Amino acid sequence: MLITPSDLARLKGVSLPAVSQRIKRGGLAEAVVEVDGKKLIHKDKALELWDMSRLGRPPAGLVDATKQPHDVAAALVDATPSEAVPPLAVSKAKREFYLAELARLQVEQQSGELLAADAVKASAFAMGRAIREGLANLADRLSYELAGESDESVINKVLTDEHRQVLEELAKVTA
Repeated sequence: MLITPSDLARLKGVSLPAVSQRIKRGGLAEAVVEVDGKKLIHKDKALELWDMSRLGRPPAGLVDATKQPHDVAAALVDATPSEAVPPLAVSKAKREFYLAELARLQVEQQSGELLAADAVKASAFAMGRAIREGLANLADRLSYELAGESDESVINKVLTDEHRQVLEELAKVTA
């Protein structure tokens, strides 16, 4: 029986591009025939080639997704060596610890104690930029005033006062 590549994809539960790639690589070359300019596939031969090829098998250790959840869990437990399975009490203690930690984080987030890292980064960047701009503008504002001044104590006082003023303004903005 001849089928289309999309039919084979449906039968195998894969995408059409997966079937097309298999055909291009030659993995299904024996099953592909051309009829009236269309590529068709011998169903039985294609299924046999698909199952025989290494690419068609799921990797070792993967569980069939069509199984029920309890079957999946049972398969994982069966695949785990007995010495690698922790005692039930240890597993329960770990689970309870992580559930408590998750609950603590949720409470902190809801109470506002826990902030999003992106928001903190953006705020810190804005603060740094404001400080940089405030201090960079000092030179432009004070250069003419200090150019004519020769007394060191006056220059020191002017610079100190201006720095303090800029920092106080920044503190008011961020508060």
